[in-house]
Amino acid sequence: MLIGSENYRESITAEGCLSRHRAVLMLLERLYGSPQGLAGERVYLAEALSGFARRLQQWVPDVVLSEYLEGATESFSDGVRHEDLCALSFADAAFDLVITNELFEHVHSLDAALGEIARVLKPGGRMICTFPFAYGQHEQIRKAVRHPDDGRVELLAELELHGDPIRPQQGSMVYQVSGWSILDQARTLGFTWACMHAIASWKHGVLGGEIPVIFVMEAER
Repeated sequence: MLIGSENYRESITAEGCLSRHRAVLMLLERLYGSPQGLAGERVYLAEALSGFARRLQQWVPDVVLSEYLEGATESFSDGVRHEDLCALSFADAAFDLVITNELFEHVHSLDAALGEIARVLKPGGRMICTFPFAYGQHEQIRKAVRHPDDGRVELLAELELHGDPIRPQQGSMVYQVSGWSILDQARTLGFTWACMHAIASWKHGVLGGEIPVIFVMEAER
């Protein structure tokens, strides 16, 4: 393992996976028993160019992978599938499991993204996700808003950009940092229940940043 910074959540890298990735893998193993338990599930992962995607492909060879390719007019570019979480191209009830890692802060409409994920999940299907989490408060922190009439983006706070595997020089804008209200938000947008798991393991290199745990959200359709 390689520890890249004091923020263990975003470091402690091994085989391309970060601490928060391993937290998701630990939860998957807890929920499904083993990698073999996922073999019969229809799974969608909203990323394609990561060590986590490669690891999940070992568990579920036919997992559907995608990236968000801004301005894309085709479904695929250089072999990478394009999907917008706010307007997914999949049919209703297409998946048993949807996983998103560190994406909810970047969508211009979290309501639309949660509603779309609920739509493409089968009844009883799961969503598992991580995102920057304002664990000390109920309401989300709004950083920017995109006006639906003209697409104009209005900054509500200092511009914040995170790394983007598709556009590493440009980065990806942060629109919001969710608080505990995201659980109620999910319940009103098609999920029957939602919860937060606090996961930590020294043995498996799963440690947080300001606090020692990784928060992973689970919700059921």
